Amino acid sequence: MGGRYTSKVLKLHLERVGRYLRLWDPVGKKRVPTRGEIMSAEIARADQAAALAEQAAARAEEAEAEVARLRKLLEQRHTNGKNGH
Repeated sequence: MGGRYTSKVLKLHLERVGRYLRLWDPVGKKRVPTRGEIMSAEIARADQAAALAEQAAARAEEAEAEVARLRKLLEQRHTNGKNGH
């Protein structure tokens, strides 16, 4: 089985890839992903989103700590200013 075969019903081409029959989208000029490929891509996206969420949480924690430090510094300066007059 060589080349591609056209499915008029699916409007896709069928091609042999190794021992598998794969679907080819002639409009998008790429293979239609298998369920496994789709799942792998979704898992990778979910992992990336989780990593970004962890980074954002860490940055938020750092920002909260900096705000607390600045509030304390401001309070100390305000208290020292009252005692100095």
